[in-house]
Amino acid sequence: MSQGDIARHVKALLEAGNAGEAAVAAKALGTLAHDNDANCAAIADAGAIAPLVALVANASAGGQEQAARALANLASGGTAIMGIAAAGAIDPLVALVRNGAAGCQAPAARALGVIAFYRYTRVAVPEASIAPLVALVTNGSTDGKKWAAYALQHLAYYDANSTAIVDAGGISPLVALLRSAAQGQADAGCVDAGKNAASPPAWALGDIVSGNAAHQAAAVAAGAVDPLVALACRKAPPFDRLKAAAKHALDKLNLTTKQWVATIASRAQTLQAENESLKRRLFRMASEELYSTEQPPWRVKTPHPP
Repeated sequence: MSQGDIARHVKALLEAGNAGEAAVAAKALGTLAHDNDANCAAIADAGAIAPLVALVANASAGGQEQAARALANLASGGTAIMGIAAAGAIDPLVALVRNGAAGCQAPAARALGVIAFYRYTRVAVPEASIAPLVALVTNGSTDGKKWAAYALQHLAYYDANSTAIVDAGGISPLVALLRSAAQGQADAGCVDAGKNAASPPAWALGDIVSGNAAHQAAAVAAGAVDPLVALACRKAPPFDRLKAAAKHALDKLNLTTKQWVATIASRAQTLQAENESLKRRLFRMASEELYSTEQPPWRVKTPHPP
């Protein structure tokens, strides 16, 4: 896209006559900003940030969703974060996570997570964002849970935020995401699933419990250990970063020898149960194949006499 194309879409956003036109322009700008630092800088320089923030604050659900996506993409480059904060985007994004439509909550959480990730900008995502993010991890859509966990991962870097996450009840829903991933839902709570899979719930949990015995005990009591061990034992290359995240959390849990022995015993029982289940399935498949190809004489239909 040329600079002229960016200018055209920014002009359309600024001069939109209705919510639909504004949403279309915001979507176009968000697409241009995706993984393109040069476009992000050009969009910011063209004056798009303030009207995008206004859409997040005041538009219909469709406009809010596209504006939040655009701001998340603009923030991903890092360079636009100061402008996004200066335009007053943080509070409307938090409000969108708290009260927005389901389609709006995920991109708003992602935007907050990206802003929290770039700590060097010194743009603070407020502690007031933590309770709605925990609520989204607990009851949100699949994307909402994923991006809320991502935001909590980067907020948990600070001890005060870790305590606020625990106080808001954040450990149990993070563990629930880990359990889903361990049970075979490979993208549960993951960002960029596939070979670059990373598990925000595991990274977040590791930072939440790091150096805090009370938080460590709460995570163990919530059942974090078994799914973390299962994820850390994944062998397929696509899960390398997921494994690293799980190992990070296990290390920060600071388990006692007794807890490790109990964990190993539990893991052994799980593997034995899975093995028995697999053997039963294989036996059933073999029996069905034999039955379909070699019917015993008493099961072969004989023609009726005339």
